[in-house]
Amino acid sequence: MIKHTEQIMKNTHITELLSNKELNTVSSDDTLKVLLNNQLRDSTSTNYYMMDENDVLRGIISERHLIRYLGGYIPFVDQKGLNQFLDNIETVRISDIMETEFTSISVDSFLTDIVPLIDDCCGEIPVIDSQGRLLGEVTAQSILQRFERKQIRRDEAVLAHSC
Repeated sequence: MIKHTEQIMKNTHITELLSNKELNTVSSDDTLKVLLNNQLRDSTSTNYYMMDENDVLRGIISERHLIRYLGGYIPFVDQKGLNQFLDNIETVRISDIMETEFTSISVDSFLTDIVPLIDDCCGEIPVIDSQGRLLGEVTAQSILQRFERKQIRRDEAVLAHSC
């Protein structure tokens, strides 16, 4: 079993693990209000990716980062605090709060390269090409699904040979 797991990890290319969910993207000029409205409408991914005009990944706002940022306003102690928060979300730009130092992985990588990184990235890691363009993301869930599919195929092969 361990040997089989090692083989899966060494032989599984990152492209086999790309999540099929649509990525959340934002512009550096978007405001925090735009991001929060997007999050309320569609929360399929917990990361928001900011690309430049050449589609190069420049920043990330993770759910964890967003919660930390918003935590300064919660709980609202009075009407003044609420008003300040509402004013702030209309003026704060994504470029002001995004994380510019983040973990990403090359599209040329394998599962063995990503497993040590997954915990540090809140379960989602952006996948980029050699130019830094965002191609997708790998999630902890997509890794587990891949293992499950390969294990089922292995079990079916063992059963077929034993009959």
